Amino acid sequence: MSSELYWNSAGNIGSFKYTCGHCGAAVASDQGWYTFDRDQHEPGEEHIRVCSHCGRPTFFETPDTQIPGIPFGHAVMHVPETSVTQLYEEARKATAEGCYTAAILCCRKLLMHIAVAKGAKPGESFALYVEYLMSNNYIPPDAKEWVDFIRSKGERSQPSHRYHES
Repeated sequence: MSSELYWNSAGNIGSFKYTCGHCGAAVASDQGWYTFDRDQHEPGEEHIRVCSHCGRPTFFETPDTQIPGIPFGHAVMHVPETSVTQLYEEARKATAEGCYTAAILCCRKLLMHIAVAKGAKPGESFALYVEYLMSNNYIPPDAKEWVDFIRSKGERSQPSHRYHES
């Protein structure tokens, strides 16, 4: 590791385009802080940008590594069951943080909730829920591959899954 880095005073540090991990807006912020290496008398890669839309800070360790990260996909509106919306948002947030196993487990539970909402019996196995969704045409033919991906990834992570309504 190089010498100790110091943060400069807040101000104009040059424009930088990114998607805010807080509000999802595409912004080109020029306000924030950057690091400075006193030994080498050069700016460091690390910087904090202030979103011009929501005003929250985003930390960039490198140009490709930002905290908070960007959630995968887009928010879905007008879903009648709040538990489905909450699980979907939890899976999106997990991907933003690089927690992909947690995201897969949320997606598995999401599929289970959807199956029960569409008429499957509570308390069945995940495999039966997937089969129910497929046999009742709730999963389009071109989506079977990603549903199978979620099924196979989760099998290695968890023993048996049963959905019980709470």
